[in-house]
Amino acid sequence: MNAIQKTKLEYLFAILDANHNRILQLDDFTNVAGRISDQLGFGEQSKARLDLNLKSYRLFVQILADMGKQDISINSDEWLTFFEYFQRTRPKFIQRYIARVANYVFSLFDHNNDQLISREEYINMFKIYGLNEEFVHIGFDKLDQNNDQFISKDELMKGFYEFFLSANEDAPGNWIFGDWRSKRAKVA
Repeated sequence: MNAIQKTKLEYLFAILDANHNRILQLDDFTNVAGRISDQLGFGEQSKARLDLNLKSYRLFVQILADMGKQDISINSDEWLTFFEYFQRTRPKFIQRYIARVANYVFSLFDHNNDQLISREEYINMFKIYGLNEEFVHIGFDKLDQNNDQFISKDELMKGFYEFFLSANEDAPGNWIFGDWRSKRAKVA
């Protein structure tokens, strides 16, 4: 793993660490589901809220399983070691992993289930994750490769592969979560 890839992974870790305690835990993932539910007006007892919580719960449990973790927290060193090890030893595994994460993010933010992420849905992702909205339009435009004003699942998948795997500083996918060069997204 080179310095660019490491910086991007550290940036993503900081984004996923919703409570900023430098450890990924289940509540980091379920809190995001709760914020999405609140934004979409899903009631506390709604099935839609439960579905989002289940997606978040499953993703976190799957990450723990993929890492072979017995406890239910992930520190930044474990996070970086996981990606470095699998990129080096099992590239097909890491590609499947990236596809799973991309599908998860896509399903969370394709609110109308039209299989496209609109600019509004993309802006909502930035708000939910507390990302610096100054970069939302740059990210959207870079990911929208065919300029149809939507991000398709294929475009998002390509962007995720670039974010996780590319050593090219200028790869369009690097902008999925805003300016990856900053140490942290704005605090929500």
